[in-house]
Parts: sequence; C-alpha cells; structure tokens
Amino acid sequence: MPVAIQSYPADATAFGKEIASLSKHRFDALFLPDSSPRIALVAPALAAAGLWSTAAGKQAPAKGHAVQLLIPAVGFSGDLAEKSGRYLQGAAFTTPFAENSSDPSAQAFADRYLAQYGTPPNAMAAVAFDAYKLVAAASRGVEATRDQVAQKLVGGQSTETIALIHGLGSDRTPSAPLRIMVLEDTSMVDAPTTR
Repeated sequence: MPVAIQSYPADATAFGKEIASLSKHRFDALFLPDSSPRIALVAPALAAAGLWSTAAGKQAPAKGHAVQLLIPAVGFSGDLAEKSGRYLQGAAFTTPFAENSSDPSAQAFADRYLAQYGTPPNAMAAVAFDAYKLVAAASRGVEATRDQVAQKLVGGQSTETIALIHGLGSDRTPSAPLRIMVLEDTSMVDAPTTR
C-alpha cells in the first residue's frame, strides 16, 4: 500500500496548500504527529477539505471522505474534545492518561487536580502522581534502601495507578503497553479491538 507524506512549517496556523496536496491521494488513515494545539487547528482544516475523522461504523458527512486519524500522546490534551471534538470523532490516540476518560478513578483524580490547581491535569501530572504512589508504596513499612525500593518497584506490587501504564515491569518499563483510545462524543474510550 503506498504511503504519502505531507509536512507543513513548524509555525503554521493555516494548512490549505498542504491539505490540498494531501487530498490528491486516496487514504483511509492519517498519522498526525503534532502537539494538541496544532491538532486543534489541523482537524477542522482537514474536515473543510472533506477529510473527516470518522468513528468506526459511521459515515462521513455528505461529499466527505472518512479518515481514521492516528494521533500519538503528544497530540492529546483534555481540552481537545472541547476545542475540536466535532472534527476528531473516532480519532485514535495513544496516551498514558485521559482526564475525560470513562474510568472513574481517572475522573476522580482529574476532578481533584482541577479543584486544587485550577487547570485540568495532563499526562505528566498523572504519571508524576503515579510515580509518587508507587515509590511511597514500595518504601512503606520498612527503612528501605534505594536498592530495596527499586526491587519492590519492579517486583509487581499491586498499587492502583491513574495512568494507563500501571507501574513498572521487571525490566523497568511500563507494566502495560499504552492503550489506544478513541474520542467518542466528548469522552475517551478504549478503542475496539477490531475496526
């Protein structure tokens, strides 16, 4: 299957020329490795050109072409659905945390964070919160050395985490791979296993 690549300047805020060039190709998926503020600009521009991010099983608007948008963690933010959600329905995101997820513990954390800091948490806030919880649990109840804490951290302790990585595995990498989530209305939900 042929692959087309289209770039735009790092400071771009309009994408007409680049999207017109991209529209000459037929494709079903588009990888958008950019920041959330830029995604909020690109998604409506794509839709204006007839390239609509469309949820599985749904049709693009009349005279539009349904496209699966694939967006890495750097492109996700909690306010993205509010800013451009209409143009991102069914977009697939990899993210270690989604404060507008349907997970009750993630939502409770997001509510507490917002109340305390006046801004929604991002993925780094969730991962930092988890890191604190994991280290606190690993060092609880003993006068642990750094090596002992490190061993407990990779020993598969059962501390509930907010982010989707669920602690560390024995090789000091995330216990679970990042899940792929899709935007459905205004919430992030786990992607279906088949599309």
